[in-house]
Amino acid sequence: MNYILLIFAFFIILFVTYKYITTLPTSELRGYLVKLTLVVASIILVLLAITGRIHWVGAALAGILTTLRFMIPLLIKSLPFLSQLFIKRNFKKNNDTQMKKKEALKILGLSGRPTKNEIINAHKKLIQKIHPDRGGSEYLATTINLAKETLLEK
Repeated sequence: MNYILLIFAFFIILFVTYKYITTLPTSELRGYLVKLTLVVASIILVLLAITGRIHWVGAALAGILTTLRFMIPLLIKSLPFLSQLFIKRNFKKNNDTQMKKKEALKILGLSGRPTKNEIINAHKKLIQKIHPDRGGSEYLATTINLAKETLLEK
């Protein structure tokens, strides 16, 4: 009796999944099928581990590999953020890369002894043109930010 319920539940899940897959646009279909395959494989591995047909270490390793499949794209997406943090730390740690006030004035297009508002306005004007989110260079944006920080230091 229990096996009949399990088989019935399996076919219901199979039918609902098929109906969902047929409604997906073709651009999302491949990604969904990959995820579905990994989930089904994970469930099968857990069932095999519970019944003693596969060692629990093998099931754990397969689970870790499945998790990595989902985590690697997230790590790759966060790399620009991580590299930006690394660049900022290097600029603050290394005295070699510290900018001189003359260089900072030249980069921001200022001269003499600019006020705080003049520095901020010049920075804002430049960063709006060169910001990486708008297709600009990350290096140039970092240089402009460093020039602003150098001039605002007291």
